Amino acid sequence: MLHAAQEIVAFEATLEQRRRAVEAALEQLAPAGPAPAVVAAVRDSLLAPAKRLRPILSLTFESFAGVEGARTLARDLTLAGQAALVPFGPRGKTLHELAGYVVMRRC
Repeated sequence: MLHAAQEIVAFEATLEQRRRAVEAALEQLAPAGPAPAVVAAVRDSLLAPAKRLRPILSLTFESFAGVEGARTLARDLTLAGQAALVPFGPRGKTLHELAGYVVMRRC
């Protein structure tokens, strides 16, 4: 039980560290201050809370699973998603191909 609690604390610390890194990068890319409406809109979009979670989780997963582990998971999930599209026949073809393209391009 103690080991599990220590792992949770370590995971939470890692998430917090990654959150700070993402926040710093976003602040550098889109600094606060007087800005035209378009820049303000882009900043709001980049800094939306939901958009912050993905890079934090990506960095965290790669640190635990390694780059190859992340690539393997991406490929496995893509194959599972493509298999789920089979019942849609030709209507699912575009999404099937897009998923394959994205995972091959990113991995």
